[in-house]
Amino acid sequence: FHEVPGQLGFAGAEAPDYPRTQAALRDLCRVFAAEPRVALEAELVRLCVNAPGGVPAPPYASWYLDGALLGPSREWAAEQYRRQGLAAAADAGEPADFIAVEFEYLYFLCRHQRAARLTGDAAALESASRAEAEFFVEHLSRWLPLFARDLAAAAAPAGAFARAGEALAAFCAEETGRLRRLG
Repeated sequence: FHEVPGQLGFAGAEAPDYPRTQAALRDLCRVFAAEPRVALEAELVRLCVNAPGGVPAPPYASWYLDGALLGPSREWAAEQYRRQGLAAAADAGEPADFIAVEFEYLYFLCRHQRAARLTGDAAALESASRAEAEFFVEHLSRWLPLFARDLAAAAAPAGAFARAGEALAAFCAEETGRLRRLG
């Protein structure tokens, strides 16, 4: 986890500066490193996988946007991936609206933008930038802050998952601000 804050620079020199997100990730990494792995795994299961009375922070867009798992938001996300030529593997264990899948898609788009910049492909850069903005504004920004809130509220107050919720909230705020400035 100690390398995570540096990974925000994955898009190269063009990567935005997100000071709140980077500070929250550094704090998160410090807390993760200090907590026993077995305790982290148990807390993750309680918060996001299986808990008596229900999971307090389901990591799926459809839960927040549609009010039920596997709702229309899942198919909308899958369609966005298909537009970029991506498809889930036959043995994929999670639906298209699972948080990790959605972040992997954002990473793909950022890498695509970087490659387009390096090769001078303005059309590819425009396409990937537009896809990123649409996915974030129309989808992620609508549910990720709610998930971050639920995660932070249900987690141990000084624990790693409360900090993860704070980092997600900071990222959403900074990315939304960046996209608004771009128009």
